[in-house]
Amino acid sequence: MRHKKTKIGCLISIIVIAALAIALAATCPDKLQHKRALSGVLSKAVQKEAAAFQGGKYATISGAMFNAGMVEKVFDRLFTYHNYVFFSACKYTLGDKDEFVSLGIMGHVFTPREEDVSKVIQKKKEEFRLIR
Repeated sequence: MRHKKTKIGCLISIIVIAALAIALAATCPDKLQHKRALSGVLSKAVQKEAAAFQGGKYATISGAMFNAGMVEKVFDRLFTYHNYVFFSACKYTLGDKDEFVSLGIMGHVFTPREEDVSKVIQKKKEEFRLIR
């Protein structure tokens, strides 16, 4: 009797793991979902930075230019999409350093917070000022 219970428990465990694997694989976000999620975060951060630049003088122009599909046009050049069957991710490569910028699992894409993106933009602006 005890041997039969362990077989049933093992079978139930295998079925649960298989169902979870199928659910993860079926709901893995694709490249377009990552592009849309990143585009939203990036455009908001750029608009915020543009509003701070020169007292907002160029906010509407730069925000409109950035929202006009700029992210979609440069997405393939800036980001590398990876589908790992159960989850997906996008990486940004700068020199020899790779940074994950989004993670997709169960139909949702997790992106950096707008504040974090703004900090990176500010840091890059400072680096650019030092070069000039």
